Amino acid sequence: QTVLDGNNLNRCIDIQSDNVKIFGFSIINGFATYSGQSIDGRGAGIRSMGNLPIISNCNFINNSTGSMDDWGGAIYFENGGQVTICSFIDNYAREGGGIFCRFGDLQIHQSYFKNNTSNYFGNDIKTTDVFEVTITSSTFTDNIGTSISNESVDAIFNIIDGAFENCNQALRFPRGTIN
Repeated sequence: QTVLDGNNLNRCIDIQSDNVKIFGFSIINGFATYSGQSIDGRGAGIRSMGNLPIISNCNFINNSTGSMDDWGGAIYFENGGQVTICSFIDNYAREGGGIFCRFGDLQIHQSYFKNNTSNYFGNDIKTTDVFEVTITSSTFTDNIGTSISNESVDAIFNIIDGAFENCNQALRFPRGTIN
């Protein structure tokens, strides 16, 4: 795999277009922090402002955001997205250490989340203002906080064949529906 290393100084990938496909990268040591606009500190590994990107066969390791208004250590999706066969290890953000998704639909398939952290809820995944989230055949392990957290009012969450191992709290859903 090709390694994209942010050297703990820079975001690794910034997506501004729709329907972008990213395949087969190790995205490591990305860094993003608030610098005058709140969107600056979102997505240390990947920040996606476009619609429906597809991210496949990637590893996200040690990506982090730096201030109290930052979301999505490994990935920040502004308008939904799809993640397939990816691993998320040791990523950090204020909310959504692994993935933060705002708006749109989120799909996660055959992915692995380990030891991601956040200051609030959603060590692995945090969603807000989303419509539908589907998680299939994915594993969440070694999280001392909440693995998945939802703040969307009418969101529908489908979790199919998921495994939660050594997690303090697997799910937090004050709103929405879980299937």
